[in-house]
Amino acid sequence: MFSKPEEVDTSVLIGSISELRIERTLSGAIVHVTGVADRQGAYRAELRPEDPDLLATDGVLSFAFRVRYPADPTPIGSTATRTVYEAFSLSSGTLQNVRTIRVTGARNSMQANRR
Repeated sequence: MFSKPEEVDTSVLIGSISELRIERTLSGAIVHVTGVADRQGAYRAELRPEDPDLLATDGVLSFAFRVRYPADPTPIGSTATRTVYEAFSLSSGTLQNVRTIRVTGARNSMQANRR
């Protein structure tokens, strides 16, 4: 009766992925992704795993790069004003069966192979 209603997910895939970089750490790796939003004002960027348990499918761990936009229209603007950065930390245990990390946007995807 007094509980909050569930938040509606209004996020969308970012327009395009422009860079994907994997940085090794002592405890695993950090996935760094740069994307370009379709218009200015993108917020609450998120690399959302396709599998909530972070399990790789055929050695591929996939993420969707999602953002939210203001309800009111915003200008398109230059690429620099629409560039969004996001990162996701992965443990060594999670990476154990991962050969490739893939990140998907609305118009493209990028992948990086682990060495």
